[in-house]
Amino acid sequence: EFMENVDAGLDNFGHKWSFSALNRHLEILGVDVQKVWNDINEVIMASILMVIPTMGQRARMVLAENQGGCFELFGLDVLLDEHLKPWLLE
Repeated sequence: EFMENVDAGLDNFGHKWSFSALNRHLEILGVDVQKVWNDINEVIMASILMVIPTMGQRARMVLAENQGGCFELFGLDVLLDEHLKPWLLE
């Protein structure tokens, strides 16, 4: 059952934690937090590198059509498994 946090001051309560709360929790468990974030960044960078050609094509198409600007907003969901290996979900 989803547990909502209704108190912004409690960043480690409920199902949605802040990054700082997650980092503190991992440090308490003795986890190398920097390595976890480096591994997550590698997954993100690999994902972005895979779509660069498509991004370039779409940007050129939009710019050619209306002479305006364009931007893309990306959201990535990453899951950490029991070994703290990051997996890209979408």
